[in-house]
Amino acid sequence: MAEGRRERVRSRVRREGLDSLEYHEVLELMLYPLIPRKDTNPIAHSLIAEFGTLDNVLRADPHETIKIKNMTKLASETLSYFYKMHTIAKRSAYAPNIELANLDLCRQYVSTFFADRKREELYAFTLNFSFKLIAPNCIATGGLNDVRYNKKRVIEIALKDSARYMIVAHNHLTGSIEPSIADIEATYELLHALKNVECELLDHLILAGGEVYSFNEYGLMADIASAKSKMELFK
Repeated sequence: MAEGRRERVRSRVRREGLDSLEYHEVLELMLYPLIPRKDTNPIAHSLIAEFGTLDNVLRADPHETIKIKNMTKLASETLSYFYKMHTIAKRSAYAPNIELANLDLCRQYVSTFFADRKREELYAFTLNFSFKLIAPNCIATGGLNDVRYNKKRVIEIALKDSARYMIVAHNHLTGSIEPSIADIEATYELLHALKNVECELLDHLILAGGEVYSFNEYGLMADIASAKSKMELFK
């Protein structure tokens, strides 16, 4: 009986596409190869009833989705990979040596590193003389409200990549993209530390709620570069 339904759902997708399915049916279809011997329709209904939306199901911790009746460890873990796979696929659309001087393009590319993060993270993107990407580097993973970094590690990465320029980025889980005092102070420290290895800090991006704040766009990078001390920034 379940096999007959599976074939009907697959046939509809072949004829009409995925958009013809209800959200629970999309989830049901995703579960077919993961739970081959059970009817995945009631499992899909239970998942959406528990987590509210298909989006929430795919973002849910596998330790939570496994609690749903007839879910398996394989299914729970694999569902949690879909968002990450989609993000990685989007990132792969960009050329390996993408030029990040364009702010809009830079925002789009950098955003792919922060999708669905559960902790604050700090990344450094090293660039060559032509502003082309050398490498993305995860500097540190923090907690829910901050991320602490080792300045020495940032310098080491700049030297390792022979970087002429660098863009740093981190996420806020609060939903606000406004830079904190700590964010501004850290940017000041990094900008001046990188000068010692002839690497220019071009921008600091803050990501939250689908938005991106650029220190450079709002004139903060210029203020930080001209300040003689951190205290001067807050006068």
